[in-house]
Amino acid sequence: MGFFSSSTKKKERKAAQKQLKSMEKARKSKVVDTRNIDPTKAITELQPWQLSNEHNSKSLSQLRHKDIWGNDIKEPDLTNPTRNRWERPLDTVRGFQECIDRQYRRNSFYDGASSRG
Repeated sequence: MGFFSSSTKKKERKAAQKQLKSMEKARKSKVVDTRNIDPTKAITELQPWQLSNEHNSKSLSQLRHKDIWGNDIKEPDLTNPTRNRWERPLDTVRGFQECIDRQYRRNSFYDGASSRG
């Protein structure tokens, strides 16, 4: 009986050391690096109301809106009030279709798993 106890203790000790090392790595990754924090920035940084009072050189009409492929959207879509006006109608349809497909795949996965058992 004495033969097995020492080997299991060694295995348990190695497993505990591995777990301790992984916990130490996780703790170190969560520690904030304080060398890059500059407390004087809080004093010199503009307040939100100061930022809003600054005049932007570009007007809203000069802004370029792009679709998901990077093409310029020249005219906003005003036909659907629930959709973002700078989104193309086909993007909305594709978004709904993706949501439906995802739900269908999820349901079929659960149905298949329950029918096996």
